Amino acid sequence: MAFAPTNPLYGLDIVLVGRTAVRASSGPFITHKLITLASIAECESGGRQYNADGSVKRGRVNPNDTGLYQINKTVWGAKAKELGYDILTEEGNIKMANWIYDKYETKPWNASKKCWNTSRSDYVNT
Repeated sequence: MAFAPTNPLYGLDIVLVGRTAVRASSGPFITHKLITLASIAECESGGRQYNADGSVKRGRVNPNDTGLYQINKTVWGAKAKELGYDILTEEGNIKMANWIYDKYETKPWNASKKCWNTSRSDYVNT
């Protein structure tokens, strides 16, 4: 299943097939950040913002975990609103995930680290 956000991630578009980031439109190199975020999204939500019925994916353990990156509404909702990001939309969820990563790197997703923290060096052009 491919995931292709229609809106840019801070100027970067990605296409995911499983855990593999296969394109970054900003240039020829796929960054470590993109690979990491792609892996996190795949582990957190199966790479999907929405369920088959069109509803936003919610966490199985914590229903406040929302969308593609399972961003916790209780923890991050006010900040997302302040930044103008609607985490219920794919675009807003992606932008908020980027903001979180830029400030805290992967720490907020440590609960799923065993899933996404696999070797990604074969995907990164150096």
